[in-house]
Amino acid sequence: MSNKEILLDKLYGLLAKFLDTIGSTKFWFTLIGMGLAGYAAYKTGGSIGAILAALAFLGLPGTYVVAKTYQNTHGENDPSVIRMQLTQELPTHDYIDPTIKPEPIPEPIPEIVFDQDAFEKDMANKEGSYPEHNPATKFYTAADTFEDWFNQGKLKNRLFREVAEYVIVYAELAFTYIWGDTYSNELLNLSKPVEIDGQTCHFTNINSKAKRMGFGRYEILGRLRRWYQLAEQGHV
Repeated sequence: MSNKEILLDKLYGLLAKFLDTIGSTKFWFTLIGMGLAGYAAYKTGGSIGAILAALAFLGLPGTYVVAKTYQNTHGENDPSVIRMQLTQELPTHDYIDPTIKPEPIPEPIPEIVFDQDAFEKDMANKEGSYPEHNPATKFYTAADTFEDWFNQGKLKNRLFREVAEYVIVYAELAFTYIWGDTYSNELLNLSKPVEIDGQTCHFTNINSKAKRMGFGRYEILGRLRRWYQLAEQGHV
């Protein structure tokens, strides 16, 4: 709203309040009372009384009108304030365009649970392909079953990591079976000397120790570390 429109709005408000004031019963009672008082003063006081009566008749009602109009147009009675209050009190409703269709609510993704029994069953079906049955071949069948499940699309989201951690259990058992001790103990005791082919050997790296002790130990070490990496990544 421009300054001109604001000024006109103020003037219209003042005029409305002025007309409302002179149209009120209180105003006319006051005016009639002052007229009677002025007439009485004229009758009893002569010309001076008539002048005082005229001043009273014209001045006091005019003062009343000015004061009443000011009261009705300022403070809480200011038309702009009243209009603002009415606007604030009016309830607001968000407009909804009927042509816009609401976005569909996505369906929750069903939780995928690792079926260990089904995994073990598939492992059992593969054990026949190995002539021996020991912790190492058990690990190999677990790794093969994992690969099959992955190719069939069964290892999605967090299920990949969960099943990989399950295979790690078999990998650690295979490591212990081949090395004669757990992977964690081998790391802790790496600095201890080892007798290999009649020689006392010292190692600072488990890879070097595995190579020196034979292919079987080196292979299972690499496989175990690979499964640790897969479980940490959560994908191939």
